[in-house]
Amino acid sequence: MAESYQFIFIFLLILTTAVEFYLGHRQKNFVLKNKKKVPSAFTKIIKLADHKKAADYTVSKINFNSVELIFGAIILYLFTLGGGINFMNNIISNNFDRSLEFYSLILGTTLVICIFFIVKFFVAKFIKQSSSIFQKAVKQANARKKTIFLLFVLVALSIFTACGVINEIYNFLNSHFDDELINGAFVITSVFVVLHLIGVPSSIFHTFGIETKYGFNKVTPKLFLEDQIKYLFLLILLSVIFSFAALWILSELETNWWLWLWTFLSISLIAVAAILPDLARIFDTYTPLEDKTLKNKIEKLLKKCGFKSSGLFIKNGSLRSTHGNAFFGGFGKTKKIIFFDTLLEKLNNKEIEAVIAHELGHFKRNHVKKLLLIQVILFFLIFYSFGGLKDNQAFYNGLGIDISSNTNFLILLMLVLIPFVMFFVGPFFSRLQRKYEFEADEYACEFTKSSDLKQSLIKLYRDNASTLTPDPLYSAFYHSHPPASIRIQAIDKS
Repeated sequence: MAESYQFIFIFLLILTTAVEFYLGHRQKNFVLKNKKKVPSAFTKIIKLADHKKAADYTVSKINFNSVELIFGAIILYLFTLGGGINFMNNIISNNFDRSLEFYSLILGTTLVICIFFIVKFFVAKFIKQSSSIFQKAVKQANARKKTIFLLFVLVALSIFTACGVINEIYNFLNSHFDDELINGAFVITSVFVVLHLIGVPSSIFHTFGIETKYGFNKVTPKLFLEDQIKYLFLLILLSVIFSFAALWILSELETNWWLWLWTFLSISLIAVAAILPDLARIFDTYTPLEDKTLKNKIEKLLKKCGFKSSGLFIKNGSLRSTHGNAFFGGFGKTKKIIFFDTLLEKLNNKEIEAVIAHELGHFKRNHVKKLLLIQVILFFLIFYSFGGLKDNQAFYNGLGIDISSNTNFLILLMLVLIPFVMFFVGPFFSRLQRKYEFEADEYACEFTKSSDLKQSLIKLYRDNASTLTPDPLYSAFYHSHPPASIRIQAIDKS
């Protein structure tokens, strides 16, 4: 039986890699074939040089993705049949105390960061009611906010360590939680940390190679390092918490564990979608929109559409890239409208209104909620279908895993089972999202001029170097947005 699972795994690994490689090859050839001529619908705005740049940019990304694709397949093989997951289990189990000490430090750091932002909140409230002298001092402090933050964290951590707070966190975790659950959470977290670190050279090449070559990159090596540290910190903190919760469900709620795990994941998906704009503040800065003319126009549009938000914000996207975009984030009272500052530089006010009207269309037609619901249903089917594999020793042996455990099941679920399922359902999601894009465009044309929406889209295609001539099969498989020419034709008919 183990041989059958191994055969299916290797077959699917080769199949998915080969299909994606083939689709990339088709996309590259199709883009190059249409590189020398701008499609007639775009000749007024997009020059031949811009069209060629978009083609070269697309080809560069495809070539790099093809290498990543093969490398990713090899990494997955090494983690499973190559013994990587077994190795991680042994390493963490043999160094459990050190792992617990490290995570105690992470929790201590999190506590310090929370204290920092609480203090910052109350200080900011006090400053608003204070004299202009205090406000000037705050402006000077803001110029050195990173230095102040780091000093605060270092000093507070030193005090915590000296006073034994970190040691108390360690003792609390060690005495109140099951060692097997904590160990399992550390193993899962370690697997994803290692996978992330393996992907760092790829991110470096993409950022400082491809994006820089085509004039999009604004990330400095210092900022890249800061982002990686922040991401790793979040990955370790959240991964241990979510892994521990999932493992507790699997061990304590044995009868209907898959149903409870599905419920937990569903709630987590909705919660993350709600807080994502606020979570993103760890990496980005959001400032209120100050352009009064644009702000008034957008607020009138929101009122006309019957939409309430918690504010209009500008994201400092230019800190990292010249790509432009706008999006809505959150649910209910947490809804925010967020513009990239680069978008405001590239489009005029009427075009920005049209873009916002398009995003409003997604909310008014409940596209975000519908997609979330479909994901929740899909995960229900995945857990129901694959739940029987949790205690199937042949399944583990077939994928090169020595021991059947809740920890190893969750790892295989996230690394193998869910990705293979998503490969097959991905095209259906893409098709549905393209349908939603047409609906959002149609909605935007009801409240703004179709010509403004069309102009804004063409400018975004040009400035983001998005190809105007994607391969139809590649686009059908991957793209969440319709091809430019088809989308513009649909807008003209609106």
